[in-house]
Amino acid sequence: MVHAVRSAGPPGHSPEGARAGGLGMRSRRSVRSTTSIDPATHLGWSVVVTGYAGLVTDPRRLVRYQEMLRPWVQHAVHDTVRIRPDLVAGVLLTGAGAAL
Repeated sequence: MVHAVRSAGPPGHSPEGARAGGLGMRSRRSVRSTTSIDPATHLGWSVVVTGYAGLVTDPRRLVRYQEMLRPWVQHAVHDTVRIRPDLVAGVLLTGAGAAL
């Protein structure tokens, strides 16, 4: 799981010039979640990833991740953080009788 960190924003995001959430070059235990629920059907999924987060500093990986990531806000990205997962848990919300 990779996060692009922009300037000014919700808690956990870094201001311009700061290293992402105080990570610096160290890895820190981190938990992130993402959810997608259809508002009309109330069906969807939710995933929680637990692992160690650290700044991406390898120039080739930075280019790769910047090409893959699509930030949902219109701000400059200052840091890219990668979580190396050691636990992934999720829930799939399906309709009655749906095959998995």
